[in-house]
Amino acid sequence: MDDEGRYDFVRMNPTILASCLPMNTERKENDEYIMFDVPPPFKVGRKVNENMLIRIESLEDWIQKVFFGMKTLNPIQTEVKPIALDTDENMLVCAPTGAGKTNVALMTILHEVSLHINTETLQLDSQNFKIIYVSPMKALAAEIVEKFQERLKPLKLTVKELTGDM
Repeated sequence: MDDEGRYDFVRMNPTILASCLPMNTERKENDEYIMFDVPPPFKVGRKVNENMLIRIESLEDWIQKVFFGMKTLNPIQTEVKPIALDTDENMLVCAPTGAGKTNVALMTILHEVSLHINTETLQLDSQNFKIIYVSPMKALAAEIVEKFQERLKPLKLTVKELTGDM
């Protein structure tokens, strides 16, 4: 470990290195670089079946308005809902295209909104918070803005796209 608490994997003793990385990690070296091939982790969490899916009608009334047209959260959304919607914990969601990651992001937005909204009148104290959604591509940003504008319309939230493009 260096002075800043980081590991130098290149110069680390191979025995110590083996204890820091997951089992079956492969180290590949050539003249230009050292590559670590880390296997995917074991799947954690419970298997969500159709009977376990969270029904939209079970959510708070003001949240139901955001998920209009939906009957249930999908399996991934059901699995992460306790963290995404009910806490301010950090999370990383990795899932295939079309798996529902946008609605997971929406749940995290709704958690923050819940801290600044009168849930009876839907009066929002929008001067005391901002939410930033970062997108890797301009085309994806435009798509997300459109989805968020539509979903957040009942809450009268403003959604804007800001890019570095000239």
